[in-house]
Amino acid sequence: MYLNTGLSQTSFKTNDTKVTFDVGGYEVDPFPNIEFKGITLSLGPSYRFNTDSNFTPYVGLNVSYFSGKQSDTNYPTDSGTGTYGVGGPKTDVNCWGYAPIIGVFANSGLLKGFGLSSSATTFDCEADSQRSFTSGYDAKFTNMNLKIDYRIFY
Repeated sequence: MYLNTGLSQTSFKTNDTKVTFDVGGYEVDPFPNIEFKGITLSLGPSYRFNTDSNFTPYVGLNVSYFSGKQSDTNYPTDSGTGTYGVGGPKTDVNCWGYAPIIGVFANSGLLKGFGLSSSATTFDCEADSQRSFTSGYDAKFTNMNLKIDYRIFY
């Protein structure tokens, strides 16, 4: 068992976005896509499998925190200026989540420390106002990613 931690500059976009309003219960599908940019911090245990090769496979489960900004928050004004979901001020977004991880890294040779990992982070987020959510909003989503990692041995 080892401690797995990571800090990364993160950028991702939603696709096939659906929104259900709590008040009234109606659904907007499709909802314009949203882009997020920020920093993700991950921390959790991992298990490394013993092998006789130069590569070590591992699995893990991380707790993740994302802090960043969301783009495309424009809501047309009463005078009709602006295009819904295009441009507008950035809004603050903070998310907590968890991510099961599977990966492999080189433990010797020229590429020692480099590896590949795949994870699916499930986030629960709170954000400031955007588009028609003038009082802010809560959201849940999953971010799938494939990463090139570098491990520091000590």
